[in-house]
Amino acid sequence: MKFSASKSPLLTICMYPFRPELVAPEAPSDPAAQIGTVAWARLAAHIEGAADPGNGEELSLDDAAKVDAIVAIGKVWLERERASMRAPKCEVKYAWSPSKDAARELPKTSSLRDYSNAKADEVCGSTDLEYLADDEVLTVEDCKTGFTPLVNYVPQIRTLGLFVARSRGVRKIRVILTKLYEDRPPESIVSILDGFALDAIAEDLRNRLAAAPASEPIPGGHCTEMFCPARLVCPAVPALIAELVPADALVKGPKFSHTFISHDHDARMLDFCRLLKKAADDMKKQIELRTPQAGVQLGDGRWLGEGTHYETKFSEAQLKAKIRELGEAAKLDDEAIDLAIDSCSYRYEKSGGYKVTKGPPKRVNALPSKKTEAA
Repeated sequence: MKFSASKSPLLTICMYPFRPELVAPEAPSDPAAQIGTVAWARLAAHIEGAADPGNGEELSLDDAAKVDAIVAIGKVWLERERASMRAPKCEVKYAWSPSKDAARELPKTSSLRDYSNAKADEVCGSTDLEYLADDEVLTVEDCKTGFTPLVNYVPQIRTLGLFVARSRGVRKIRVILTKLYEDRPPESIVSILDGFALDAIAEDLRNRLAAAPASEPIPGGHCTEMFCPARLVCPAVPALIAELVPADALVKGPKFSHTFISHDHDARMLDFCRLLKKAADDMKKQIELRTPQAGVQLGDGRWLGEGTHYETKFSEAQLKAKIRELGEAAKLDDEAIDLAIDSCSYRYEKSGGYKVTKGPPKRVNALPSKKTEAA
């Protein structure tokens, strides 16, 4: 699989996904990433004075509302914290040659992740924002959303800093990771990379990429937390399955395989996946029960435990009560109040999951798939 800067955090832990002969399907984008992509596209248009591209049609109404909130707070943040930035450029693509330790800017295309203009020996990456700061230091900023801690993205922004610095011919660059929120101002991690730091980043990246062709898989939390695209073809997966499910339970019927054989085989694999999920859920529950609430430190210095975060949600009951209260204060009749309450809801087509049934799967034909519409 071809390496890109966004996969730098994964490369620091497991190099197996970047073996040249490995062909892996594109990992699907999670909702948080989709929200972040749409929100930043709108903020980038605001920075460049272009028309607001809007939220598109793929987001649900709830996710579109989150994007609107992020954009509103983001615009205030840009005007307050980034008002003095000079010559800002958004969504710039770069290609870096490990053998030459040289980088260049790639031409803009309709897709930000289109690296077709890169040479065979180059690896690529895209910056969200770059500009010249008040202190004359070239600055690269990458913006994130979702619950993943910002510190997890440090390898990515350092790699992008290297690409930009080599392309611009500078030996000092500021790199910033910024988390965008829908309910509070953004937070940032700021670092200055001097010439020695840039050389070290280049050397480390070069060594890891050179070692990737002979690397072995290192399974762990990063396989899912970092959306490793090699999960479906990684040999560590069947090895873990063999540990999870007794071998004698797999004697009858087809074996677990990602390769398409027939739809009958797929139906068997679907049942098999449910078995694996149940076994994995049971194992996870046992781990949760025997782990102290405060967490426990492991032999390698890491910690095992449950983390929590605050999340804001609307209460449907409280919303209806408030609408009714305001309606009564405005002396609206019950029918008008009920209509106002109903206008706050929407219907959407929700998947019931893939399963084997006696007849054709029942679908809601009146609604477009994976989209929402007002009730």
